Amino acid sequence: MTDGTKWTNGEEIYLSFNTDSLGYANIQSISKNPFDNNGNYLKAKVRYASSVEQTTLLIDYPFDRYYMEESKAYRAEVMYRESQRDTSTTTYALVKIKNGESVLEDVMINGIPIREVVKSHDENSGE
Repeated sequence: MTDGTKWTNGEEIYLSFNTDSLGYANIQSISKNPFDNNGNYLKAKVRYASSVEQTTLLIDYPFDRYYMEESKAYRAEVMYRESQRDTSTTTYALVKIKNGESVLEDVMINGIPIREVVKSHDENSGE
């Protein structure tokens, strides 16, 4: 970021998004004030701001938890971590946003909901 805006760790910020050719959301702009774009913005917080040569901003997103049946949650967490290490795997979150708020709808591994990935794993391993 090179717009000269001063950011503070822990500061509330607003993010607007665009969608790339593959359908993934990318941050389009960041502001200290809510956007007026039909509610398609997200409220988040600055985790860390650095202004050495250009501003680096690490963002704390409000959707950092995903809930599922407790007996499957540990396996899902392990499978998620493994998918992050495998460069041939595409892992992403389906998040709905409106008027600054968000809901984490699902976690996807290679286009399959993580609940289904765990279920398939359990069926194939006899658990």
